[in-house]
Amino acid sequence: MGTIFNSLDTRAGVMYYTDMMNGDNMTSIDERWEKGIPHDKRSEKIYRAIANLDFENGDSFCFKAGGDGDNGEQLMYLLDVYFEQEDRES
Repeated sequence: MGTIFNSLDTRAGVMYYTDMMNGDNMTSIDERWEKGIPHDKRSEKIYRAIANLDFENGDSFCFKAGGDGDNGEQLMYLLDVYFEQEDRES
């Protein structure tokens, strides 16, 4: 399995994830939100599992999803970027 993020470049407050192997810009979290790109189904599945496990074990992270800036949404966006890179590498 490859590296999740090889470099992080911030431009005008927007985070871009760049794959150093092929120079392709990954879709940023801000772009995903602005364009309404749906979450990868794998991201949603992992988020639900982690949120349920966290809740059953003291709710340390208090995951929430569905609103702007919710930590669960942020986690799913990060997973979306991860899966986008994994799919490009395969």
